Amino acid sequence: MVKCEVLSLNIGQAGVQTGAEFWKYICHEEGIDPSSGTTVANSDIEYINHQPFFMETAGGTFIPQTVFVDSEDEVVDHCIRTGVMRSMLQRRGVTGNEDASNCFARGKFAVAKDIRSDALIAIRRTVEQMYHLHMIQLFSAISGGTGSGFTAALLTAMKDIFPKCRFEMHAVYPSGSVHDTIVEPYNSVFFMSQTAEMFDVRYTYDNESLNSLTEPVYKAEGMRASFKDLNYLISLVPSCMSACSRFGSGDSMSALGVNLVPFRSLNAAAVGIVPLFHRESQMAISEHSLLSEAFLNRVEMCSLDTFEGKYISACLFYRGSLNIPYEYHNYIREKIDFVHWIPTGIKYDVAPKAIVHPSSKNMYLQSHMSLLKVSNHTGITEQLTSSILDRYSSLLSKRAYIFWYVGEGMEEGEFEDAKEKLESEIETARNLSGPAGNE
Repeated sequence: MVKCEVLSLNIGQAGVQTGAEFWKYICHEEGIDPSSGTTVANSDIEYINHQPFFMETAGGTFIPQTVFVDSEDEVVDHCIRTGVMRSMLQRRGVTGNEDASNCFARGKFAVAKDIRSDALIAIRRTVEQMYHLHMIQLFSAISGGTGSGFTAALLTAMKDIFPKCRFEMHAVYPSGSVHDTIVEPYNSVFFMSQTAEMFDVRYTYDNESLNSLTEPVYKAEGMRASFKDLNYLISLVPSCMSACSRFGSGDSMSALGVNLVPFRSLNAAAVGIVPLFHRESQMAISEHSLLSEAFLNRVEMCSLDTFEGKYISACLFYRGSLNIPYEYHNYIREKIDFVHWIPTGIKYDVAPKAIVHPSSKNMYLQSHMSLLKVSNHTGITEQLTSSILDRYSSLLSKRAYIFWYVGEGMEEGEFEDAKEKLESEIETARNLSGPAGNE
């Protein structure tokens, strides 16, 4: 049986760095030597389906189905051309000659003109070696110039080339109180308004929330988490989503979007993994405790208050040796605030292999069971998008930095158009979570 194959695109500095962590972890989990692409001795290869993420050569080595793209070569060189995976990832990188200067317009026009053709050629060559491309997953930050502008330009071309393919994005949003650049709101709003309906699902993260998850673990070790450690948490999410396809008989990736996204415009999802405790934690772990913990705000990887607004749907990905607490699902469904018109609200799947942290992450508790919760919640649009749009409106009211975007090829009318589109999405989410949504 040919299961769905996934092409991984890693765009911009954040996307390239996150993608590098993802491939290191997938190699670790599937027993593949990242330096050679061969299976590690004594790995349970007979129980692993490598097909979703890897191509197998005639010589028995495995090649990642991925392309790394950035407007300059420094990060790509560091992550894939000179790192431990340089043999596996050779000729998988596409780079340009100048960066996007943290400007959406520059990324969409100047950078796209420079490297979009090369990127599309690399993507086509990779897809031509695959049997059944089902999904394209994309790692990127929406606040930078390349991650926002170039990604938007590339997606427009790819949707024409792969019209029936699923597109999912692991998107790093701007943090609420930690800002890298002043024009983050412009880049983020332009990207969301121009690409929202191009994706089947967008998984949302922000560095502030990721840091709050890692800080207690690393603090117990007398360490501080780096961006590399935050990217490791993101890499666990697609790993858990695909675990049933790789270690079991299911194919949960195919059904995820259908169960999670009822409206094309409200396709942003929040994710949380439990447990992420320190290795010396005395917390009791059971099927019931996992489920209870998963619906708490503190495990979310984005700044989402789930008690404001309503859940539209949730998908639960269990991993390890456990019994699904069916009766507790019904209890959660009754206690958690879901929109009334969803009949069940919760979908679940189980993979027999638990999360196994690599030796470099031995500060985390190695639990025999874990749970990934992926949820569609009205608060993602009401809270996250609204927060970004407020900062966008503040800049726009002063007409600050507009000339940079106009000078790179945008029109002034696009600023108001983008604002109006996101305001419409926010209003839709509020109608679902308010009294009108329960009539």
